[in-house]
Amino acid sequence: MLPEVTPDGIRWQLDAPVDERLSARVVLAWSHVVQQLPGRLRACANTECNLFLIDHSRPATAKWCSMTTCGNRIKARAHAQRARQGDRFGRSSSASASTPTGTLDSNR
Repeated sequence: MLPEVTPDGIRWQLDAPVDERLSARVVLAWSHVVQQLPGRLRACANTECNLFLIDHSRPATAKWCSMTTCGNRIKARAHAQRARQGDRFGRSSSASASTPTGTLDSNR
């Protein structure tokens, strides 16, 4: 980066060969995000995804690059896994939510 003095102050110009400018700009942008938003830049929680996300949520708990793609896929897989585990133990997902039989009658 080379400084350039202007009437508005100092402006920094990237001084790199043409074929290296894009990668240099990516590194500079990445560094800027890491410094300005510490802990907010992370990889998507979907292990099959190779994207990163900048977490803009208030509690800094975002996990996926996109809720409509990666988030939905992960949640659907977790639901299917829970349903399979319920079937393995001889109960369906609706049976676990039903009330037990033989409840006391409030009129007795």
